[in-house]
Amino acid sequence: MVYANHYLIFTDTMAPIILYLLTLFIVLLLTALIETVALQLMRWGTFKQCIRAALVMNLASLIGWILMLVIVPQFGFAGLLLAILFSTVIEWGVLARMKRGVAAYNFLAALAANLASYLIILLPAFLYS
Repeated sequence: MVYANHYLIFTDTMAPIILYLLTLFIVLLLTALIETVALQLMRWGTFKQCIRAALVMNLASLIGWILMLVIVPQFGFAGLLLAILFSTVIEWGVLARMKRGVAAYNFLAALAANLASYLIILLPAFLYS
């Protein structure tokens, strides 16, 4: 009987954390999928290279997402634009490490991938919150 009470306490306190992490993982995968399509449309690389780049880009810009949770509510739409800029610079750096010598093209690819993911996933969430 004692174990059951501890189990209930554990699940009650861990459920929101687990739900948050699961939601973060799903958003990360959806964003990587959208950015893979954007990179493919820009002919940045093969499908395998694009999906790998999108996953690495989004893992790297996860710090930007965490900062975005702090910045966006304080500054509103300007905070969202700042988060897009911050995320684009991080993802540009990742693309530049994966494909050297085409800095301007990597920047355009990172910008296109970010705009696609922000417009499809994050802008509607921002507007409805």
